[in-house]
Amino acid sequence: MYSGGDDLFVVGAWDDIIELAVDIRRNFARFTEGRLTMSGGIGIYRESYPISVMAEETAKAEENAKHYPGKNAVTLPSDGEKYTLTAENGKAVELDEGTYPWETLEEKVIGEKLRSLEDFFSLASKSEYDARKNERGKNFLYSLLELLRGRSEKINLARYVYLLSRMEPEKDDAKDEKDEKERYRAFADKMLRWYQSEEDTRQLKTAILLYVYLTRERNEDNHAEQ
Repeated sequence: MYSGGDDLFVVGAWDDIIELAVDIRRNFARFTEGRLTMSGGIGIYRESYPISVMAEETAKAEENAKHYPGKNAVTLPSDGEKYTLTAENGKAVELDEGTYPWETLEEKVIGEKLRSLEDFFSLASKSEYDARKNERGKNFLYSLLELLRGRSEKINLARYVYLLSRMEPEKDDAKDEKDEKERYRAFADKMLRWYQSEEDTRQLKTAILLYVYLTRERNEDNHAEQ
């Protein structure tokens, strides 16, 4: 951890860093009574990556977040694509697609999209899926992400719907077929609704990237314990 002036740089487990950033931002807003803003940049790296380069790259991400209208935002890892936002003064601002206001990160990306992915795939301690189904789910997410990236192609909507239909549980895929199918339908409905919104699509892409990192970390930890 390094702190100097109004800058703070922290290295740690990536999911802990996101939680820490949210906690710092909440307390900072409470301490300043919402009168000051906080910008942040978060990167995910291999443990052998030079810390000095991490600092440079996350500083660039933070600088990108400062261009968000109002500046109270954070930039997370993304595909590097850009999106345009119109500020209150009517000026168009180009931002990295991983840039969100803090509230949107908490409530929409993590609280809504990421939570939905976790709930559906049940990769917590009491998983309903065996290793084969977990792998199928991961392949599904990679395919889903590619279709979200190519959302501008009209044919991808049909591909997206078809991909979702392939995730519908079979009779022998769950102990309670009815409950499992209801959970699938609720999940599929949300995924289709989010696809139809450019903003929701952007948030979903970020949530999928975070989920893939999260499940990879868990799998690696489980393998180490075994």
